[in-house]
Amino acid sequence: MQEIPLTNYPEQTFRITLDGVPMDCRVYWSAYDDTCKEIVGEIDGQWRMDIISEPLTVYGMALVAGCDLLEPFGIDELGGMWLEGDANREELGDFYRLFYLLKSESRSYNRAIGYRR
Repeated sequence: MQEIPLTNYPEQTFRITLDGVPMDCRVYWSAYDDTCKEIVGEIDGQWRMDIISEPLTVYGMALVAGCDLLEPFGIDELGGMWLEGDANREELGDFYRLFYLLKSESRSYNRAIGYRR
């Protein structure tokens, strides 16, 4: 398992290699407008992530806990990505962290928790 280092700075960019795949990443806070706040209540926004690489390009992926963030994309070259807890604006990187499971670890972990990937 590899931690992807993040801070609570509202926009951060970095380059990282996961399972031998180089990626350019951008993590940013996406604030909700007033209409959205009426629907979701007291939540001000959400952390999002852009990943630009070959074989995966994703814009605006929501960083949410409780699921493999990469699973919907079905990229065989990559493992899984998990957020530990739902991070608010101030706590990303301090209390809530982002982890990458190597491809070799990801399959058994996902099966153990009921994922089909």
